[in-house]
Amino acid sequence: GKEIVIWDKVLSKDHPLLQKAKAECIELGLNKAIATRTWNQSSPETFWQAWEIRKKKPKK
Repeated sequence: GKEIVIWDKVLSKDHPLLQKAKAECIELGLNKAIATRTWNQSSPETFWQAWEIRKKKPKK
């Protein structure tokens, strides 16, 4: 049978990709919560692509 992997948000907050995105937030002057929100709406496989799109959005 297929294994269903539950994506654990609590453990994932220290994921290297999320750390990298948060570092970019600092460089870009964005709120780190934006990276976290994007992370929570995606999976590790889709996050970086979603993040690349998200960080190109103009700041409000």
